[in-house]
Amino acid sequence: MEKDKEIAELYERAIEQTEALRKAQQQERLRSIQKQRLNLTKEEVSSLPDETVMYKSVGKAYFAWPKSEIVSGIESKIKANDAEIDNLKKQQEAIALKVKDTESQFKDLKLAA
Repeated sequence: MEKDKEIAELYERAIEQTEALRKAQQQERLRSIQKQRLNLTKEEVSSLPDETVMYKSVGKAYFAWPKSEIVSGIESKIKANDAEIDNLKKQQEAIALKVKDTESQFKDLKLAA
């Protein structure tokens, strides 16, 4: 009875950790796609002449902004995105270690049964 309860708890923990790992992987993929879009946007905006009138949406309105500020805003978003991707990779590594630990505990418990 006691071992069945422990096995059930380990199984639930393994499922939760696997779901957390998948969620972190999905978030990393989404951030990578967003980074690609930001890089493409930066390239397109940078290729325009400096005199080009550019607009930025603020709520439902659009306001004229200097090109340099728009490019620097895109660059700051890229840096924030990179930091988030690094953070997600670290989370994935930590969760993967927990999953391996839980799996080894599960195997040890099954062998002992």
